[in-house]
Formats: sequence, C-alpha cells, structure tokens
Amino acid sequence: MIEKIKNHFLNQRFKNNIQKSRNENYSLGEKINKIGILLDGRLEIEENVFKSFITMFKVSAKNLHFLVLKDQTVTSEIISYRTDYVSRKDFDFMGNLKLSDKTFFENRHDLQINYFDRPDPALLCLASKTKRCLRIGFSGSDDRLNDLIFNFSPTATKAFLDESQKYLSPIYNY
Repeated sequence: MIEKIKNHFLNQRFKNNIQKSRNENYSLGEKINKIGILLDGRLEIEENVFKSFITMFKVSAKNLHFLVLKDQTVTSEIISYRTDYVSRKDFDFMGNLKLSDKTFFENRHDLQINYFDRPDPALLCLASKTKRCLRIGFSGSDDRLNDLIFNFSPTATKAFLDESQKYLSPIYNY
C-alpha cells in the first residue's frame, strides 16, 4: 500500500517536471560534449556499448556520467565511468529525492540517454528531473520524456549504436 502511494507521488512529480521542461528553452550545441545516462539497473548492458558510443561521437570519458537505478537485482555495474547509484529508498514518501550528491541533476548535459523501456515511476521521475537537453530513449517509457524514441529493446545494443549514429550524426555534423 505504501509503495502504491509513493508511486502516485512519483508520477505526480514526473508530470510536474515534464510540464516545466516544456517551457524550458534549450539549444543544441555544435557537438556533444557531455552525456548523462540514466540506466535501469535491471538491464544487462555491457560497458563496451557506451565506450563505442563515446568513441563514435568523440566524447571524453570524463564527460560521461551515469545514474543507475538499482533494485534488489542490480545487474548493470559501470566501473570505468563516473557512476552514481540510486534506489527507491532514496525517495521519501512524497516522491522527493534524498541524495547528498545531486550533480547528475545540476549539471547540464548536451545529450541525455534514458536507457530503459518500462514506465517505472522512479525512472520517469529521475529522467524528467534533469536540466533540459536533447533526450533519447526507448519506447515503453513515457513518450513525453524523449525527443528521439527508439522502437526496439535496450538490450539490442548494436541497433542502439547504429540508430544513434544514423540520427545524431546529422544533428551534430559527425
């Protein structure tokens, strides 16, 4: 019962954040310098995927920042890059995030990758809480969240890399 109430407040936060971000202006830079990746900890995604991504777009590894939502069954462990972990316990009853380090949300990224495909209230709330930038993600989450939506599973990593290059290269002239 408590979890249902918490999810209700997380959904409200998400809706409020989405409404605010619609009014926020953002401009695309000439190239991708900083990338924020919100990763569902349940997914088994190899680090090599993200290494290939930053190599493709010539982004320094120090400008890649992960935020991983971990549950009881965390399978994704990112070791080589700056990574913060959050869990549902980091949200209070009203859906407020109780983190001492909020740099993922305070820093502006040029690109945010919402690497999840389920409408989990915690993931949606986290993804919508960041400063507005170009956001890419997967179908299955809320369509209002992302500017570019891939219609395949996040575990299809080759498709992710191919489609990212296909759509982002013309935008950023790579």
